[in-house]
This record gives sequence, C-alpha cells and structure tokens, in this order.
Amino acid sequence: MAPCHPSHREGSKSQTLDIASRGRFLATQVWMARNDRARPSQLIRRGCADLCDWSRWCYAERFETTEEGAMSAEQSDILLSIEPPLAWIVVNRPAARNALTRAVWRGIAARVDSLSSNAEVRVVILRGAGEEAFMAGADITEFPAIRADARATLEYDRDTMRALHAIENLAQPTIAMINGACFGGGCSVALACDLRIAADHATLAIPAARLGLAYPFVDNLVHTVGKGNAADILLSARALRADEALRIGLVNRVVPAAELDSVVRRYALQIAEGAPLTLAAHKAAIQEATRREAERNPSRLRTLVARCFDSDDYREGVAAFIEKRKPKFFGR
Repeated sequence: MAPCHPSHREGSKSQTLDIASRGRFLATQVWMARNDRARPSQLIRRGCADLCDWSRWCYAERFETTEEGAMSAEQSDILLSIEPPLAWIVVNRPAARNALTRAVWRGIAARVDSLSSNAEVRVVILRGAGEEAFMAGADITEFPAIRADARATLEYDRDTMRALHAIENLAQPTIAMINGACFGGGCSVALACDLRIAADHATLAIPAARLGLAYPFVDNLVHTVGKGNAADILLSARALRADEALRIGLVNRVVPAAELDSVVRRYALQIAEGAPLTLAAHKAAIQEATRREAERNPSRLRTLVARCFDSDDYREGVAAFIEKRKPKFFGR
C-alpha cells in the first residue's frame, strides 16, 4: 500500500482517539513487544510497522489541516507524506479518477514548494490515489465556471503553469508513478517530473482535440518524445498503452502493476543515495540543455557545478572511493 493512502484519512475521521493517545498506545505496543520473550521479533516488527504507519498518517493529517491556521476542504485532495529520504505527493480524488481541479493545481504547487528547503527529502514521488488513475486530466466539470473563455483560461493556466514550474525547478529529483490513466493535465504533470515509471496497465493520452481546447505549453512533450511522436499524440488524441509509451520514450520504465510501488520505492532510494548537490546540478544541466539559447543561464549552472567541487560531499565521495566504503552525503 502506498504511503499516506486515503484510507488513513477516512479512518482518522471516524476515530475519536486523539493523536497523542494513539502515539502513546503504539509506542507502548513496541515496548511490550521488546519484552515479550515468546515472539519478540515478530511483535517488534509489527509494533514498529504500526508506529511508522501512524507517524506518516499523523504528518499528513497535520499538514492537510494546518496552513496559517486553517486549510480549505479542497486542499485535502492533495496528500503529502514524508518518509526521509523520500516524499510522496498524492492526488487524492479516486472517485473522480484523480481529475485535476484548480484547487488541486494550487495544492500541488504548495506541496512542492514546501519540500524545496527540506534537506531530509532527497527524492519526491508524485502519484494518484487508488489503482485506476495517475491523474485523468483536468476536471472538466469546472470549465463552464472557471474556464469559460480565453480570458478566464489565462487565469486558470497561471495556476497550472505555477504547479508545473514548481515540479520542474525543484532541486530534488522527481518521479511520476503512473498507476493507471494519465490524460491531459496528468501527462503535463508526468512530463514535468524528471522520470516516469508506469504500471503495465497504464494508458497515456492528451485528448485536447476531442474537447476543442489547446495547450500552448508542449515543450516538455516535444523534448521528450520528439516532434513526430508529439504530433501523433496531440493531433490524433489517441490513447497510448504503456508498452508504446515506453517505446517512444514517454515513460522510462514499465513494470507489472503489482510491483509498481516497490519498484518505484527501490529506485527512488537508489537515487537518494547520490550526493544531493550533484543531483541538483545534473537536473539543472539537463534543463539548460533543453532550453532555447536565449533562455539559458550558464552562470547559474557554473555556480551549481562549482558548489559541488567545494563541498564536503565531494571530499567524502573521493575518500569513500579510495577507502572502498559507501559514502555518506549530507548536501553540503
């Protein structure tokens, strides 16, 4: 089960046990397990797992219900779970196939921004709740009210672009865990991530041509799959199966659906072992390589590269290689 699963929140609404009491209860379970001579290992594992599960639930619940004193109900459609060195951002609208409302776009930007200065988080994973959809595009039921014409669409697009830019510009690597349908705006989110890993049942599409709308920002799509494949996706509006998406480079890997969570987690932990300053510099270098000449910022990239060579992590990496041991990086 993915971290911060919606069932955690549903349970929190129905239980009257306060957070502190629940924490004390589970901590006591762990302590008792350590002193149970009959099945100590089994009980410790079970108690520790319960306590870790509670701590993730507690963090997500606290984040969802506090932001300058209060947070709107719509913001609960976005869940944030931090399990250092990983963080998970989950669009939590499974009944709507995780369709992206304007509030969800704003919530994604806020969650991503909140992680930018968190040194404990080395990799960020974005996914949709449930097993049917990653993000099945924009919530079209909102369009008559907030995207009725070109002028209203400009305001809507500002929120969309802010979320996408937040993902792209995040120093930490990002992974889109595509656990089902990935349509329209969902593809934009996936393409804003550095890496995309899909379940074998996933389908990807940008069906704008069937809705009469158009996307002005297709740079990431063209850079990722090339002009010809981008034209196929945008003009035909057809859905691509996961294996075809892999063939054209739209996703990096395809794995059996039952293994998606574990594969993504292992891969993210592997990335997280790298030096954080190096990961940030390489992300910036990739972005610079795909920008137009007039938009490039070579001085910023040179600064990021120089920071790596002046860092304690660089000295640690060299020493660990010479001493034939695993390095310990701290991002400084």
